[in-house]
Amino acid sequence: MRKVPIIVGLILWVFNYGFGGISVKAYCDRTEIFEDEVFTFTIELEGAMVFPDIKLPSSQDFIVISGPSQSSQIQIINGKMSSFKSVSWRLAPTKTGKITIGPVEFKIKNRKYRTQPVVVTVRARASAPSGKPHAKKKQVYTGNEVFLKAIPNKTSVYVGEEVDVVYYLYYNRVRTFSRDKLPDAKGFWMESFPVKDVPDVETEIINGRRYKKAEVQRIAFFPTVDGELVIDPMVLSCEVVIPRRRTGSLFDDFFNDPFFDNPFFEKTKVVTVTSDSVRIKVLPIPGKNKPESFSGAVGRGFRIGATIDTTVVKQNQAISLRYVVSGEGNVNFIKLPEPDLPEYFEIFKPKIDRRVNNRGSSISGEVVYEYVIIPRVAGEYTIPPMRFAYFDPVRKRFVEKSSRSFKLRVLPVSEVASDVYSGFSKDEISLLSEDIRFIDTEIGELRKIGDVFYKKVWFWLMVALAIFNVAASYGIRYYRVNYVFNEEYMRKKDAYLRSAERIRKASKAIEEGKPEDFATLLYQALAGFVSDRLLLENRIPGVDTVRENLQGKVPDEFVSAVVNVLDRINMVRFSPGSAERKECAELAGEVKRILDKLAKEV
Repeated sequence: MRKVPIIVGLILWVFNYGFGGISVKAYCDRTEIFEDEVFTFTIELEGAMVFPDIKLPSSQDFIVISGPSQSSQIQIINGKMSSFKSVSWRLAPTKTGKITIGPVEFKIKNRKYRTQPVVVTVRARASAPSGKPHAKKKQVYTGNEVFLKAIPNKTSVYVGEEVDVVYYLYYNRVRTFSRDKLPDAKGFWMESFPVKDVPDVETEIINGRRYKKAEVQRIAFFPTVDGELVIDPMVLSCEVVIPRRRTGSLFDDFFNDPFFDNPFFEKTKVVTVTSDSVRIKVLPIPGKNKPESFSGAVGRGFRIGATIDTTVVKQNQAISLRYVVSGEGNVNFIKLPEPDLPEYFEIFKPKIDRRVNNRGSSISGEVVYEYVIIPRVAGEYTIPPMRFAYFDPVRKRFVEKSSRSFKLRVLPVSEVASDVYSGFSKDEISLLSEDIRFIDTEIGELRKIGDVFYKKVWFWLMVALAIFNVAASYGIRYYRVNYVFNEEYMRKKDAYLRSAERIRKASKAIEEGKPEDFATLLYQALAGFVSDRLLLENRIPGVDTVRENLQGKVPDEFVSAVVNVLDRINMVRFSPGSAERKECAELAGEVKRILDKLAKEV
């Protein structure tokens, strides 16, 4: 029985993966750059049908400015189709000299691939020691193009109280950025809020100059000690577009055309921006009126709930007691004391589950304490409520909450049963909340001696199904290669649908009172259909081109009819007021009839 999936899998592997190959190469768009420039690293895959999951190796020699970005290309040369897929990153060097992008390993269809290392030479614009981080890269950038601000929502808090710091990037000509270093904060517990892939951008005027403003990071800090604490700066690397200089040349106006506002024509440099440090005054938790159940939780709206498996249980039977505390604040600071249980109860170490929610305007969450308890003596007992206290920094006072209590009835069992339960160790009993062990009382399937699987009907049905699957997959692949990926075939196949859509849009244009749009769309529908069916280079050919290419393929009188309709359409195109709405509708119907006949002839 175990050999069946192995044989079937082997058949599928041979047919689906045993043929064809994928070639991989890695390269950079430039092998020599200056220290403040950005270069593109690309991995190209020839013959791959899917994009693999590729991760760059970590390195101190460069930082990732943007990427990965993906692109696909299909080429058909002499009837042979080639598929190319590429994955690229924009990188910025962090030192001068030679830097190496190490081999990149990834998998395609469970087969491993590995690229060759790529070396790039980084030259210094100023005199900087080769091989060491250049000074220009590590200085704070003080120009007007870009700067970083750290804005806290408060500067005076209690121990354990949340401080939200938002980092805003102000810029005018920044293309991309990357986070070099998140802020260090000794004496704080940090929780980051989700970061948007594309941050929201607004404008703000500072010192009379307009800047774009983007939120690049938001972090919640929870102080763990009192005193004057410092949140260190965040560091970003930004790719700044260098504006073109005006030279007084006659060509300045030409190159300032919006067409040249394209990354292909722009030069960029990488600058490092650093936010200011943030100083926070942390006050100690007041000692006055502090409840005994307070263990350090600070926040708002905390509550505690409790549940139990059952309130009627047999002696020496394990049950689960569960407490849940939730609210706004750092749930990692929450600690519950051991429940105050009756004398004849045995309790085990709790299972603790903490869940932090960072999706709102502040950090919230819940913590779950789950205890396994065993009553050893029969009787009527009360499990008192669990008390939990926290400090509310807004109201500046302690708040104490309590859970519900439980009345528990423990039933007696026989001495034999008591001996059985009492023989378990603590570790074995603690597994009762996580594991249930069953005894298999059924006999497995019996098989006649000498009975082999390859004589069974179901085996050959599986083999036939596997062969059908392989044949169908290759049939689908053949169809995709020769038809779906065949540009000429798809162009001819979809020609009528494109023309019909243009006629529909033309009819809508005449209803909206746009005769010039109507005529343009109608001309594109008829002339474009001829071009697509005859595979002409010009997608919307002129009247003479249509006449020349239709002659010999359709009757001469039909060629004359097509040319006559195109001339009438051109009259409407170049004299929009010459045609009435009724005449336009008739013209659209005539084009539809000609298209239907052309579809059968060419």
